[in-house]
Amino acid sequence: MTKTKLDSHLTTIIGSNIRTLRRQHKMNQHELSKILKVSYQQLQKYESGKNRLPIESLIILKNYFCVPYEYFLSEPKSTAKKINQEQVLLSSYLSKILLNVRQKRARDKIIKVMDVLCS
Repeated sequence: MTKTKLDSHLTTIIGSNIRTLRRQHKMNQHELSKILKVSYQQLQKYESGKNRLPIESLIILKNYFCVPYEYFLSEPKSTAKKINQEQVLLSSYLSKILLNVRQKRARDKIIKVMDVLCS
């Protein structure tokens, strides 16, 4: 399946917003790629808009960073919402803790709790 101009534009917007969110949380690509369970090279392709982000990864990012889906779809310069600095710090702290949880089941439970708290 070939990408249309709209697909490419949307993929670029989503990638740019992921990069912005990652940087706001003072994370490097390696850290975020672990959360998404992809290589950092794959994350680079998502952020640059070369590859489409799977919906499963979008769900993980939404829950992990406690942002609405609309955040990823908005034009970065014109309509991107500023995230509360307190929320950024808390999310950054929680992300570092989550990286140290080795058991998948425990990580999944923590993510579910975070999803409830973010709702």
